[in-house]
Amino acid sequence: MIAGGTAPAGGRDANRSFARTCAVLGRIGAAVSLQPAQVNGYPALILRLHGEIDTVVAVRIDNGLITGLYAVRNPEKLSRMERETAVSR
Repeated sequence: MIAGGTAPAGGRDANRSFARTCAVLGRIGAAVSLQPAQVNGYPALILRLHGEIDTVVAVRIDNGLITGLYAVRNPEKLSRMERETAVSR
């Protein structure tokens, strides 16, 4: 297991890593599905494993370049992904 960093990844290495991850996940098969989404205003992918949300990866884009990848696997945070949250002021 690889521990997550304390700062968001960025730059070309992050882009390559994200592309490799998507390619590997695409080969896993029926146990995994990817669903495009918007999360906190960012384009994102929701990874489901056997129908349950396993990971959410959001992509920050600035001036047409990927400047951050944000992955969440915390089950408590992911439990909120199944419902929309109303925004109020």
